[in-house]
Amino acid sequence: MLDDETIVRGKFVALRPVMDERLTRLWAGAEADALGDGGIAIVERATGLSRTTIRAGRDELRAGVSRTTSSGCAGRAARFIHR
Repeated sequence: MLDDETIVRGKFVALRPVMDERLTRLWAGAEADALGDGGIAIVERATGLSRTTIRAGRDELRAGVSRTTSSGCAGRAARFIHR
């Protein structure tokens, strides 16, 4: 049976190529929160992310997040090219 750290590391390796900084922080916070006591330390060891970053993601999720709070293209209309 795999331990929590190994499971988190596997998820991180799989998702890291497609996550930006904000999504990485939120994902790490969600993983830590789901693990409960000691979750931040487990995610830190598994990913190499700082405890501060993980805690910030967890706290942001607990406060509630929405697409409009992200940076990037939130609020911009999608443009489609018709050919």
